[in-house]
Amino acid sequence: MENSATLVKKITMIKYRAIKLIAWSAAFYGLQLPLLASAACTGGTTAAWQTEDPGGHLHVNDTAAMKNSNCGLEIRLDGTDGPNGKRYVQDSTPSQETRYRARFYFDPNGVDIAADDSEKLKFSNQQQQSNSALPIGVAQMKLKRDASGYVIRAWARWTRPDGSGGKKRVELPLEDGPNIIEIELIIGKGNGAYRIWINNGNEAVPNFEATQLDNAAYGGIDRARLGYLGGNFAPVGSIFIDEFVSTRSSFIGP
Repeated sequence: MENSATLVKKITMIKYRAIKLIAWSAAFYGLQLPLLASAACTGGTTAAWQTEDPGGHLHVNDTAAMKNSNCGLEIRLDGTDGPNGKRYVQDSTPSQETRYRARFYFDPNGVDIAADDSEKLKFSNQQQQSNSALPIGVAQMKLKRDASGYVIRAWARWTRPDGSGGKKRVELPLEDGPNIIEIELIIGKGNGAYRIWINNGNEAVPNFEATQLDNAAYGGIDRARLGYLGGNFAPVGSIFIDEFVSTRSSFIGP
């Protein structure tokens, strides 16, 4: 029997030419787009992920590709599904992970959001579902816009000293183009942490850091979602996601 503390799973995000690539690694788990030699994205699907896409808005194509990959995920926001017509991919390979890192590329792609801080679009969510009847979002990210440009509004749950639930919040600027986003979540009683790096390969200097958190009540990460996870308006356009990788401890970087 394999040592579950060290053996973790890594699979590709898409099928390429109807071949589903599956590999085992002691460093990674999660879903990742492959680096392919071909110049075109042919036969790409989201079959390696769990998906929620009733309107057919998730498309694997070369338009959404970033870094050196040939295939990326385009999430088309147009349609009649309304502001909460969710469409996303889900990685369910984590299991009560008390230390969780994830890195992905994200491009707002000029999506039309009011520049007055009034409209928000949720695109990333890490959840636990083992300690409760319903899944609980442990951390999430929303896209919004102000006079300076796109902004990420992020938070992670924690328990305040008085026992009430709270959220550690931060807002960070984002480019209108490919961005490298990495997060780290550590679950603990007084030694929990939440860190974010954006377009930043220096592990020692995160763009945001909250430490000494009591977030033990939230167990550990069981799944991650990426895509359009709802908002307070009906967006138009597309957003792009690519190169998702997650680990238990190692900094991933660009």
